[in-house]
Parts: sequence; C-alpha cells; structure tokens
Amino acid sequence: MIDRITLACIGAGAYTLSVGTMNPAIVLPRLLDALAALNPHAYRELTAPGGAYASIPSGTLADAMNPWWETSAGHELVQLLVGALNASAPAGFCCVYSDGDRFELARHEPAKPPREPARPSPPRRVSTVRRRTLAPDP
Repeated sequence: MIDRITLACIGAGAYTLSVGTMNPAIVLPRLLDALAALNPHAYRELTAPGGAYASIPSGTLADAMNPWWETSAGHELVQLLVGALNASAPAGFCCVYSDGDRFELARHEPAKPPREPARPSPPRRVSTVRRRTLAPDP
C-alpha cells in the first residue's frame, strides 16, 4: 500500500511538510509525522529512548528561542531528520527548505551532464583570387 505522502508527490509533484512557522515545537512534529508515514522504522529509531529526538533537553522543544537550537547538537538533529526524510522520500523527491518557513518534498531532477560546448562555425570561405581592375587606357 502506498502512503498518502507518496501519492501526493506522484499526483501533485510536491508535498508540503510544514509552512508558516519555524517554531521547532510545530515544525519538528510535522517532519516526524511525515517520516512516520514514509519510513516507520526510521521514525522509531529517531524517537526511541536514547534516539536523537530524545536527546532534546527538557523544555527546549516548547521554546523556539532556546539557545540549544543554535548549538551544533540542535543543527545536527535537524540535519538528521532532513537526511532521514531524504532517504525515505519517494523516488525522485527530496526534502527542501525554502521561503524562510517552508519544508516540502519536491521533485529532484538529477544533475544533467554538462552540454558540449558549441563548436565554432568554420570561417566563411574567401576566394583567394582577387579581381583585377584594369586601368582605363590613356
């Protein structure tokens, strides 16, 4: 059975995970809900006792201004969650952040090989024979 997120990605070409706020108390549960739908095993690993989500200090999740969010541990937690979403996203999709407050699964186009540079056009043909002009007779 295909999950609702994969169906939305296939049908619409994208799926909004969170929009309108960057408050971790709102955003992280939304991202975790998406991970639970896409990959329940990865969700359980992240949220299990001793998992990365459990490492958030008490009270920090409810406080968007808590200095912990600016620590390397805070950044690593968000990166870990986004990485898990990328690994679990439907084929051809990845988790992207845009517009200052939007997380979504968007279609990911693989990098195209660089185009061959345009070949220079050959020089115009120029006749090597010059036309002689005869001077009028005196």
